[in-house]
Amino acid sequence: MAADLARFEQLAARHVAEVARELVRPSFGGPLSDHQWNSHTQVHTEDDARAAAALAERFAATFPGHGLVIEDCEPVAGDGVHTWLIDPIDGSANHLRGIPYVSVTAGL
Repeated sequence: MAADLARFEQLAARHVAEVARELVRPSFGGPLSDHQWNSHTQVHTEDDARAAAALAERFAATFPGHGLVIEDCEPVAGDGVHTWLIDPIDGSANHLRGIPYVSVTAGL
């Protein structure tokens, strides 16, 4: 079990880093993408949607049978043993405004 968790951690970290490097970082501080404010502090952007789709694709392919709960997406039921909780851009309002306090997060 510990070996599986270590492997899961390595693969998940690779996916998070790839999406951060390929999608989140290049869109940071750029032209405003389409966005929708859900509250006075919470926003959902096209960049969130792109990062979420990329993470969903990578995690579903790498971890078949695992559940996926990705912010602002429909949850994917899994085997009931493993569920990933993912925020494609944690700090979307900062990302949208070009404030350098954001992250891509995933936890099992």
